[in-house]
Amino acid sequence: MSHKYPGSNPAPPPPYGANGPSQPQPPPYQSVYPQLPPQSTSTQPQVSGYPHYPGMVAIPVAFPPAPPSYQPSPTYVTNHIYHGQPSSSNQPAPIEPEKVVEDIQWVSAFATIASHLTGKAFIGGHQADGSPLWVVRLKHRGSVFPGKFSVLTNMASAATGSKEVKLQDMEVLCAPMENLQWVPANHGNVPKNAVQGGKTMVGLPLYIGRARFQQTLTPGYVYPWKKCCCIGFGGRTVSLQSYEVLCRIK
Repeated sequence: MSHKYPGSNPAPPPPYGANGPSQPQPPPYQSVYPQLPPQSTSTQPQVSGYPHYPGMVAIPVAFPPAPPSYQPSPTYVTNHIYHGQPSSSNQPAPIEPEKVVEDIQWVSAFATIASHLTGKAFIGGHQADGSPLWVVRLKHRGSVFPGKFSVLTNMASAATGSKEVKLQDMEVLCAPMENLQWVPANHGNVPKNAVQGGKTMVGLPLYIGRARFQQTLTPGYVYPWKKCCCIGFGGRTVSLQSYEVLCRIK
């Protein structure tokens, strides 16, 4: 058994637009989606009752082409020096060090055992009996004095100040005879290419010289500031105005 309550079946509403104020009508239904009207340059909407929204326009943008791939050339660090085209064997030519030829050498020695330098030591003079005298240099009180070494007595000596000093420690001049020559000079003059054999305690150069005295040809040194050649003889210093200076030939 069904019960009906008052107001359970309300009356249907009046037809649309029958009563009341007029309202905007919806567009008629079409089976095909309505086409948008063509856009107008006017700023006013074209359809009454609907706001106007301008459509989005796709603008093509041209992108620059991708740069070509850059491959930097490798960098190599090497200490190889180019010597021209390589040989047929793909091996680089060996690097040879530059050869330096020393025409003059000073060899440290002890006077009593210096016989091993025979044939290498430079002979600069002779004693009265004809025995050879080597060219040597001695260090004494901050100075280096060129002097002589007697093969007969195994004694090295040099003129220092007013007397001749005899020492055992010495340096022997070793050089080929063909690379050097004796050049005559006098009164402190020193020829070109003269060989410096020592120096004073204040740094003034002393050049290798020799002079004749009492039937000897004795090595010593030329002191340009004293305008003479100094040799050691008989325990004292002898100064001579005429002498010879050892010079390089080349």
